[in-house]
Amino acid sequence: SLRPLARGAMQLPDLFRQLPRELTESTNVGGACTLLAYGFMMVLAVFEVGSFFSSELVTDMVMDGNQDRLIQINFDITMHDLPCNHMKISVTDAFGEEKIDGVNKFHYIPIDHEGNYKGEVYQADEVAELEAQELLAEMTEDEKKALETDWLSSSDTFKHTDFDSVIAVHDFTLMNFYADWCSHCREFHPTWQKSAEKISSKMKFKDADGQEFEVKMLKINCVDFQDTCTSAQVQAFPTVRLYKRDGSFAPFTAKRTTEDLVAFITDQVAKSHHVKAKHHHIFREGCHVQGTMEVPRVPGEFHLEVDGRGTNINPALTNVSHRVNHLSFGSVDGSLASKGSNLISMMPDVPDFVKPKLNPIDGREFISRQFHEAPQHAVKVVATTLQSGRVVYQLTHASRTAKLTSLEKGVRRGGRVPQAKFTYDLSPMGVVLRRKSKHWYELITALLAICGGAFTVFKVMYKGGVGFVSVVKEVAEKMD
Repeated sequence: SLRPLARGAMQLPDLFRQLPRELTESTNVGGACTLLAYGFMMVLAVFEVGSFFSSELVTDMVMDGNQDRLIQINFDITMHDLPCNHMKISVTDAFGEEKIDGVNKFHYIPIDHEGNYKGEVYQADEVAELEAQELLAEMTEDEKKALETDWLSSSDTFKHTDFDSVIAVHDFTLMNFYADWCSHCREFHPTWQKSAEKISSKMKFKDADGQEFEVKMLKINCVDFQDTCTSAQVQAFPTVRLYKRDGSFAPFTAKRTTEDLVAFITDQVAKSHHVKAKHHHIFREGCHVQGTMEVPRVPGEFHLEVDGRGTNINPALTNVSHRVNHLSFGSVDGSLASKGSNLISMMPDVPDFVKPKLNPIDGREFISRQFHEAPQHAVKVVATTLQSGRVVYQLTHASRTAKLTSLEKGVRRGGRVPQAKFTYDLSPMGVVLRRKSKHWYELITALLAICGGAFTVFKVMYKGGVGFVSVVKEVAEKMD
């Protein structure tokens, strides 16, 4: 018959051959391992099935394919010492300076208008003293020594390049402008040297308030330093002037004797008042400015600075300390634009791990504590596509307090205007957020792997344990 032959053919490829039951033996250890394997397998299977019915949020990096011409910037910034009527906002990008459209979207709100901050304009002597303090703090020891020596030759070991700095670092400076070829200068030279040994940084002179000051005596060779003397409008030699720290001076016109020099210095210092200067607010109010603006989708920057036109304000001395209440990129509904940092909490489709990166500098203070300083910001903007298809922008931020210029670079002759500068750069790469879930065949594969793996691992453990016990018994029997 064919039936036995067919049954025999089906048994040939059998990979699950079994020993007769009478040839196998059950043990308690084997039963325990089997139960553990079943339990372990069931736990893993439950977790695997649970993961099949859930999904995880993953991120993909892609080229940013946004073809919009403009991108919207949403900002809310408090300028602590810059009134609204003196503030200017400007935008510059890779194409040049941009005209800001829709400035009616800006809201300027005066703050501290009831007098919580009592601002006042800096006086010239205050500015001079504070700038001198900042200048000395920046200088090296060699640079400081150069300010204490005579300007005899442009080829000496000292670098005499900034006359203003020499004047600025001393309360009073008696300066002798001379020329080598001048006979009167040569006649005056012994008297000057004798007077310098007696007076320079040695004698004390009282000002109008009774404070005592020293006077530094220096001389400058107008043959070697012709440009400096021309800039100082020296028209005859020798010319002797007593300079104050703020750059003002009184000419010496008496006889060129030590006694007359002492009398001249005593009289001029006695007419002076010395102030103890400290940094303070200039204005009586600040400005809270908020709004939105659309700019080209290219790297650029926007500035908040003083507009000094039509006023007596020195823009170079303005304080641009500020607080960033909110800064974000991307279009939002007009009714939500004024919500600031609370706007993020009103976006339910934004994952929690993304929200802090949409406005990383909200609520932070950036303070300038000296003249010619300005907090500057660098912001990297990364487009992020949410599951809903909406695009938001994640930001990374770095900041520094930049020293725009210093006294030795000619602040008195006009320096750069401090700006609260926000530089932004749009990344060419974007992030796409999507939900990832398992396919049915992945679930089946995982379950089969759990079944096979669980029994294989526990079988290996069982065999290893039994073998180890057998070896121990054999060793014990041989020792007996």
